[in-house]
Amino acid sequence: MKIIKFSLSVLFFALFLAPPLGAQEGSLVRILANVEVDQPLITLWHLADHSKPMDDDLSARLSATPIGIAPEPGQSFTLDGSELRRLIAQADLDGQVSVLLPASVRVKRAIMEISQQRLKQIYEETLRADAEQRQVDILIGEVKTGPAVILPSGTFTYEAKRLGGKWGEVVVLLDLFIDGKLQAQARLSGKVEVYGQALVAARSLPSGHVLTYDDLQLAQVSLEENQGAAVSDPGLLVGQRLRSPLSAGNVIDPRRVQRQVLVRPGDVVTMICANPSIKLSTKGKAEQNGYYNSLIKLTNINSRQQVYGRVIDAGTVIIEF
Repeated sequence: MKIIKFSLSVLFFALFLAPPLGAQEGSLVRILANVEVDQPLITLWHLADHSKPMDDDLSARLSATPIGIAPEPGQSFTLDGSELRRLIAQADLDGQVSVLLPASVRVKRAIMEISQQRLKQIYEETLRADAEQRQVDILIGEVKTGPAVILPSGTFTYEAKRLGGKWGEVVVLLDLFIDGKLQAQARLSGKVEVYGQALVAARSLPSGHVLTYDDLQLAQVSLEENQGAAVSDPGLLVGQRLRSPLSAGNVIDPRRVQRQVLVRPGDVVTMICANPSIKLSTKGKAEQNGYYNSLIKLTNINSRQQVYGRVIDAGTVIIEF
């Protein structure tokens, strides 16, 4: 009986370990000793050598034979010989198919590492896109990312949400996805300086000076150091009177100027009526106080008709029609 058992064992392994005579190429399945998978669920198909073409029916049978849940990213488990033979029997392969089995198979879950450098790059890209939308320039200092993030292998995407203020310590919260599924979060922070265009004094100006276009020039300034003081529209400052002296190159803070009355009730001014084809001028009397670029009511001295115009300077009003 012992001889019979031995002979049967030899026959069993011959069926699985040696290809039959006349076997065609592609009828041999080789199970690898070391396998790396990138799917959460694995089958016998994942253990097979795919360096050569495989018959569709054979591929389908291997794919339909489940092994179970893959290990955690970076982790592994081992399938011994008895488990491998059980899986081969479960696959119910064609009798002409030969299978080469190793003593055991080590299955490892593939990983994707999001390095600190990549996290820093994402942080900087997020803030620079925001700065471009706001039309400002930024200078990013040291970025704190924490350790590299280990994720399952797959298609990596992310969503970034900016938290906190516009400058100083700025935090970005990352949601990290693999194949559309949220896998991890990361908190990134860094020191950010923000620069933008603002109007500064073109020369030193005394207190009480009424600003003109020639007094102003645009310069790149720190918006953090000039919070609430940086404006880039000359229309907000021209015609305003300085409350205090201003040195050349200093940002002109709207809080340091006051509106200057250019036209008072009863003043006779030049009213200009203009369009692309004709330009006329006549005299008018102001009916109310007028500031630079403000709209006031006037009376045409010749026709006595009341009109509205926009104040340009102390003696000129553009009639709107």
